[in-house]
Amino acid sequence: MGNNLRRQSFLLGTAAALAILSPAVYLASCVPSNQPSTVGNSDTVTIASMLPIPTECRMSPEAATAYVGDRTCAGCHPEQAAQHALTVHARTLRQVSLSRDGRYFNTPTVVNDPLLKASFRPLKRGKVLIMEGRQGVNQAYVRLNYAVGSGKSGITYLSVSPDGICLMPRLTLFRPEAQPRWGWTPGLEPGAPSTTPLGIVLPSEELQNCLSCHSTALAISDQQVDFGHSRLNVGCERCHGPGNEHVRATRSKSYANSVDRDHFQIPHLGALTADQQMELCGNCHRALSPSPPHRVPDTLARLQPAALKMSACFIKGDRERLSCTTCHNPHQPKQTNVASYEAICKNCHSIGEATQSKCPVNPRSGCVGCHMGRERLSVFGDSVYTNHWIRRRPKAIWSDVRVGKQLE
Repeated sequence: MGNNLRRQSFLLGTAAALAILSPAVYLASCVPSNQPSTVGNSDTVTIASMLPIPTECRMSPEAATAYVGDRTCAGCHPEQAAQHALTVHARTLRQVSLSRDGRYFNTPTVVNDPLLKASFRPLKRGKVLIMEGRQGVNQAYVRLNYAVGSGKSGITYLSVSPDGICLMPRLTLFRPEAQPRWGWTPGLEPGAPSTTPLGIVLPSEELQNCLSCHSTALAISDQQVDFGHSRLNVGCERCHGPGNEHVRATRSKSYANSVDRDHFQIPHLGALTADQQMELCGNCHRALSPSPPHRVPDTLARLQPAALKMSACFIKGDRERLSCTTCHNPHQPKQTNVASYEAICKNCHSIGEATQSKCPVNPRSGCVGCHMGRERLSVFGDSVYTNHWIRRRPKAIWSDVRVGKQLE
């Protein structure tokens, strides 16, 4: 196919022709998964006699039936479910809809590839959202039917055919909740290899790796993602485990007096150690790599548990006092008030605390801005992340750090 955009039409609603194209082996928009891809992996974390917590969300369609969904959980836990529904986890993978996505396709936006002398643009045709590519008189287009990403940093739209072939287009929507902008999907910039004129065909393995961190239960049939039997988004059961046995037991009349009652309890994650909590979060946000410090990736700001474990606060301090949940309530949207985080810092580094070092610059405020600065990652469309490697930083690092009362 080379660099020429040939005359072709990707039929709306299907991409069967993509099956004959050579699969790509690189997906830059996701951090490489450290999870195995074996369907039905039984690796679990167990707390006392409670139900186990699965650490692998890829499974058979039959196994996925053990997941009851957030609405069922809300029947007994309405407050937690209502708060969780407002988080980015709750909207990180979904089907495309006109009501939620149509406005981003209304304004004509054209992104040009000077190397191919081609142009790309998102369009709305009737009730269908498509991605179009043009080179001279030649045209190609594909229907978009799944949205990956909460919208805080960006949304990458996918075209998935009925037989599971997935195309990732060359354009991604960045920062739709703030300043919507269409730009190159990371890894598909001008000059990057692609397997179709419009983007890259994701091999099943790559697609599973990506979507497994955007799903509660990812059903796999014949080595393809089975969207119909999957539980999309990161819901209650991604962290607490499948709820079918728990729900069935609690609805039983004999449950209250059952000697096996504890066995059917959903795990209380507060019982995990700090290491276990960060390993659980690190399944997607990435745990600490065995790489030595001199091989720390430039994108460390996007790997929060790994960065936190590199911090002196974790290594030299009380390891049971610092984990992801020390600062973040997993049931609630992330706080944006810096003062709430600095209050946690001062629990250990307060003015009157004799066991911890005091900041010689300002022991009362400014902790986050100086020691956990914001970093702009151009490889992810100039998205801004908080680097969780808490440390003393040379001034040269902070050429693009924003310090203020509100985190973006």
